[in-house]
Amino acid sequence: LDDRRPSYESIDHHCINVMLNDKDVSEYLKIAPDGLEARSDTVSFESVRCTFQVNSGVWYYEVLIVTDGVMQIGWAAKQSKFMNHEGYGIGDDQYSIAYDGCRNLIWFGAKSISHTNPSWKPGDIVGCLIDFDRREVIFSLNGRSLDPFRKLFSSTTNSSNTGYFA
Repeated sequence: LDDRRPSYESIDHHCINVMLNDKDVSEYLKIAPDGLEARSDTVSFESVRCTFQVNSGVWYYEVLIVTDGVMQIGWAAKQSKFMNHEGYGIGDDQYSIAYDGCRNLIWFGAKSISHTNPSWKPGDIVGCLIDFDRREVIFSLNGRSLDPFRKLFSSTTNSSNTGYFA
């Protein structure tokens, strides 16, 4: 198999605008060759940012939940630290916010707030919206939106021109 090309070299990326960044990821997270899927087979808390930063307007992305379990999906500034062995990921500092559909929590600044959506299960769709004009983040599960969250923008460390990554 020495002459076999790596999978990521054989994938056509011309129609993909943004993908998971294999250069901005914690050590044990596995990213698929197309850059659109991630998997963790460890008990540590793995994290990844995408390849595109947003800092104005309204942006939205969706995640298909393939397996149930503890995950924190959301938005993170470049300043957000990934410390997988200590259990720090998205939502565990003032530079990121996360939706946790397993434990039914929103995470920000390493603190959690309960939400009313049901626990996620395989096949569910998580929606993540960030609106810089209204200075809010809205999460949804299968189209059912939670109330807007504004603390990400009210933090003194995050100005309106701070950029965020999915």
